[in-house]
Amino acid sequence: MMEIKFKRQLRKSGGSAVVAIPKEVCDAIGIKLDDEIFIKIENKKIILEKA
Repeated sequence: MMEIKFKRQLRKSGGSAVVAIPKEVCDAIGIKLDDEIFIKIENKKIILEKA
């Protein structure tokens, strides 16, 4: 499995925290704008998966 690592700043949007997902990350997991994703937490890590 390839490791891709970026540093991003957490920002506020309304009542939510938002982080920009780089195109390279989207490409690596096969997602694009308007796709649905699953967000889960494991061992204090955020995991994104294509729905």
